[in-house]
Amino acid sequence: MNPNAKQIGVSRAALLDFIDNQISCSTAYTIRWINAQFTAGLLPAHLAKHLTTAWQKPRANFRLTHATFYAWKKERKQRGHSEPLTRQKGVIVKPWHYLALHLRRDNPNRKVTKLLRELSQQYPTVSYRQLDYFYKGRGQ
Repeated sequence: MNPNAKQIGVSRAALLDFIDNQISCSTAYTIRWINAQFTAGLLPAHLAKHLTTAWQKPRANFRLTHATFYAWKKERKQRGHSEPLTRQKGVIVKPWHYLALHLRRDNPNRKVTKLLRELSQQYPTVSYRQLDYFYKGRGQ
């Protein structure tokens, strides 16, 4: 993972934690408060820094929306972090990767051997080790 993605993940996590930990205010109110305080230049420095570095692409206004907040929250719940997924240079996407991802998404708790059996119907050259390595996030 590139260092920029790591910083984006840290910033997103800080914003998510700040909003989630506001027990006396609703999520909607807290998001509106962050946006208003940032626009007025009154947002605490650490939150302002996180708000400006939480996106992959630079933005004219760093307005946090409910949709963005809940998308980041969903990503963190599914993947365990809120860092953006960025393709590393030199990564090769093989034809069987798409089917492997589809099979895993449909059957997240199935064993690799059973998933390999289904995958090998279309791609007989894929080995158990390749598939296991791929699912652990290290393979190509």
